Amino acid sequence: MEQTSDHFTELELPASTAGQFAYHVRMAAVFAVAGETDESASEAVLAWAILSTCWPGATEAAGVTADELIGQNQVGLSEQHRQAAHAKAHALALELEGHFVTTGQHDLATLYATVADELTVTIGALLPDS
Repeated sequence: MEQTSDHFTELELPASTAGQFAYHVRMAAVFAVAGETDESASEAVLAWAILSTCWPGATEAAGVTADELIGQNQVGLSEQHRQAAHAKAHALALELEGHFVTTGQHDLATLYATVADELTVTIGALLPDS
């Protein structure tokens, strides 16, 4: 697949942030393979929240890719599902923030605090035409 836009800059993340992002993507896959869809969903939302928080071009880059694919408007996003996804991902982000505060890894604690604070916007941006 050829990307039609060449204005995206290379994604660069600090190693600690990239490690957290990779961890959440991996856990989303692990839980999905295990049939634990609720846990997979929470990890996927948190992974997207990290990526979109740390890379301002993430939403636009995903949109360019989505424009080339079929069926992007077939996903229904109910208020109930959005609230459940928000609550689970928010709780996980706060739990991880607390963990990293207690272990003295304040850069990661700040990452999760920011992700938790931005989660409403992050999930809202997933809605069609947002």
